[in-house]
Amino acid sequence: MLSQKYQDTQHGGAVDILIYDTKEKEYLDYGSEILDYSSNDCYYHNKKISDKAKQNREILRKIMMSEGFAPYDGEWWHFSYGDKEWAFYYKKRKALYNQVMAEEVYKN
Repeated sequence: MLSQKYQDTQHGGAVDILIYDTKEKEYLDYGSEILDYSSNDCYYHNKKISDKAKQNREILRKIMMSEGFAPYDGEWWHFSYGDKEWAFYYKKRKALYNQVMAEEVYKN
């Protein structure tokens, strides 16, 4: 993993995900678009979104957590596995991998 200035999603420590309904041919309604930071609607706990959007967020979270991913309340779509956020959430002694500086990885 590269230094902290890089996001975990760029290097496999986390995923940004949503559910696509193949029958309806559309993504489930989550009350905001993925990666939309224009309001507080990106927070998992949000009283302004519809009950259906809250239910869809809960479904997504339950599915991901059942597979061992850790949720991030600041982005309803963001889940991590094996990184420091995952270790903290699940009270692990350490992450499955650690960060290193890019200079260390690419030095001769």
